[in-house]
Amino acid sequence: GTQSDQEVTGTRSDHEVMGTQSDQEVTGTQSDQEVMGTQSDQEVMGTQSDHKVMGTQSDQEVTGTRSDQKVTGTQSDQEVMGTQSDQ
Repeated sequence: GTQSDQEVTGTRSDHEVMGTQSDQEVTGTQSDQEVMGTQSDQEVMGTQSDHKVMGTQSDQEVTGTRSDQKVTGTQSDQEVMGTQSDQ
Protein backbone atom coordinates (compact mmCIF):
# COMPACT_ATOMS: atom_id res chain seq x y z
CA GLY A 1 0.00 0.00 0.00
CA THR A 2 2.97 2.35 -0.15
CA GLN A 3 3.03 2.94 -3.85
CA SER A 4 -0.68 3.73 -3.86
CA ASP A 5 0.09 6.70 -1.62
CA GLN A 6 2.56 8.06 -4.18
CA GLU A 7 0.06 8.12 -7.07
CA VAL A 8 0.06 11.32 -9.04
CA THR A 9 -3.48 12.39 -9.77
CA GLY A 10 -4.56 15.20 -12.03
CA THR A 11 -1.16 16.74 -12.61
CA ARG A 12 -0.83 16.14 -16.31
CA SER A 13 -4.32 17.39 -16.90
CA ASP A 14 -3.16 20.72 -15.45
CA HIS A 15 -0.28 20.89 -17.92
CA GLU A 16 -2.52 20.58 -20.96
CA VAL A 17 -2.14 23.40 -23.45
CA MET A 18 -5.56 24.57 -24.53
CA GLY A 19 -6.27 26.92 -27.39
CA THR A 20 -2.73 28.11 -27.91
CA GLN A 21 -2.23 26.82 -31.42
CA SER A 22 -5.60 28.17 -32.41
CA ASP A 23 -4.39 31.62 -31.33
CA GLN A 24 -1.37 31.33 -33.59
CA GLU A 25 -3.40 30.60 -36.69
CA VAL A 26 -2.73 32.98 -39.56
CA THR A 27 -6.02 34.02 -41.09
CA GLY A 28 -6.47 36.09 -44.22
CA THR A 29 -2.85 36.96 -44.79
CA GLN A 30 -2.30 35.09 -48.03
CA SER A 31 -5.57 36.40 -49.37
CA ASP A 32 -4.22 39.92 -48.88
CA GLN A 33 -1.15 39.08 -50.93
CA GLU A 34 -3.10 37.91 -53.96
CA VAL A 35 -2.06 39.57 -57.19
CA MET A 36 -5.14 40.58 -59.12
CA GLY A 37 -5.29 41.89 -62.66
CA THR A 38 -1.59 42.33 -63.16
CA GLN A 39 -1.02 39.81 -65.89
CA SER A 40 -4.07 41.08 -67.71
CA ASP A 41 -2.46 44.51 -67.77
CA GLN A 42 0.65 43.10 -69.38
CA GLU A 43 -1.17 41.52 -72.31
CA VAL A 44 0.22 42.47 -75.71
CA MET A 45 -2.65 43.28 -78.02
CA GLY A 46 -2.52 44.01 -81.72
CA THR A 47 1.22 43.98 -82.10
CA GLN A 48 1.59 40.94 -84.28
CA SER A 49 -1.18 42.22 -86.50
CA ASP A 50 0.98 45.30 -87.12
CA HIS A 51 3.84 43.12 -88.32
CA LYS A 52 1.85 41.53 -91.13
CA VAL A 53 3.45 41.84 -94.56
CA MET A 54 0.82 42.70 -97.15
CA GLY A 55 1.30 43.02 -100.88
CA THR A 56 5.06 42.69 -100.89
CA GLN A 57 5.39 39.25 -102.40
CA SER A 58 3.22 40.37 -105.27
CA ASP A 59 5.96 42.90 -106.10
CA GLN A 60 8.54 40.14 -106.20
CA GLU A 61 6.75 37.94 -108.70
CA VAL A 62 9.02 35.74 -110.76
CA THR A 63 7.43 34.36 -113.91
CA GLY A 64 8.38 30.94 -115.25
CA THR A 65 10.94 30.11 -112.57
CA ARG A 66 8.80 29.59 -109.53
CA SER A 67 8.27 25.94 -110.40
CA ASP A 68 12.02 25.41 -110.04
CA GLN A 69 12.18 27.23 -106.70
CA LYS A 70 9.35 25.52 -104.86
CA VAL A 71 9.54 25.88 -101.06
CA THR A 72 7.16 23.66 -99.14
CA GLY A 73 5.71 24.54 -95.74
CA THR A 74 7.48 27.86 -95.23
CA GLN A 75 4.95 30.36 -96.46
CA SER A 76 2.36 28.82 -94.14
CA ASP A 77 4.56 29.79 -91.17
CA GLN A 78 4.75 33.42 -92.31
CA GLU A 79 0.98 33.85 -92.80
CA VAL A 80 0.80 35.96 -95.94
CA MET A 81 -2.79 36.97 -96.60
CA GLY A 82 -4.17 37.81 -100.01
CA THR A 83 -0.86 37.75 -101.83
CA GLN A 84 -0.46 34.14 -102.89
CA SER A 85 -3.41 34.60 -105.18
CA ASP A 86 -1.34 37.25 -106.98
CA GLN A 87 1.44 34.75 -107.61
